Amino acid sequence: MDQAFWDAVSIFFDELRARDGFIPEHICFVLESRPVKLINAPLTELLISFDGDGDGDGLITGDLFPTTLTSVTFCYIYCLDPKIDLSGHSSLKSILFMDTIDKTLDGSRLPQKLTCLLLGRGFDQTVINLPPRLTELVAPRIGQVYDNHQSSNNLRRLALVDITRNGLTVITPINFPMLEDLTFRLIEVGHYSSSSYHWSNHITSSWN
Repeated sequence: MDQAFWDAVSIFFDELRARDGFIPEHICFVLESRPVKLINAPLTELLISFDGDGDGDGLITGDLFPTTLTSVTFCYIYCLDPKIDLSGHSSLKSILFMDTIDKTLDGSRLPQKLTCLLLGRGFDQTVINLPPRLTELVAPRIGQVYDNHQSSNNLRRLALVDITRNGLTVITPINFPMLEDLTFRLIEVGHYSSSSYHWSNHITSSWN
C-alpha cells in the first residue's frame, strides 16, 4: 500500500462518486504487515484490528493517518499490545479502545484535542493524564479513569459500565464540575444485583 496505491484508490473513489453520487461507507483492507502510512487516503473513520500474528513491535503514530481522520477504533485480539503515540495528530476527535492495550494508557500520548474517549468492556487497565479537552468518556469502571491527581474539568458526559456505591462518592461537583450527563450500572457488593441509572441536564447543579 504505497503512494501509487492510494493515488489509484482516490481516483477510483472519485469515479464512483461521479457515477453513483456516493462512495461506500465502509471499506475493509486486510494488511499482514507492520503499520503503513495512510496520510494521503481521504478517510474520516478507521478501524484497526490486530490478530496477534505480527511481531507486535510496530509503533502507531499520528503521522501514519490522514489529516481528514476524525475517529479511530482499535481492536486488539489475543492481547497484542502495540505502542501508540497519537499526540501529534490534530484532527482526531474520537477514539475507541475495544480491549486492553498496555498496563496503563497514558492520555498524553493521545491527541490533545480529543473530545471523546471510549473504552470497551475488554479494556481492563488504568488511564492517566486525560486529554485536556475531553468532554465525553465511557469506561468500564470509575477507578480506571479517575484519581485525585488528574483533572476532569471539561468532562460533560460520563458513562460507566459498573460502579459501586463507594465509587459514586468520587463523582462530585468538585471532581467533575462541568458534568451534565451520567450513566452507570450500580453494583451492590455481596448481593450480586445491579440497577441502571441515567441522570442528565446539569446534574451537578443539584449537588451545590
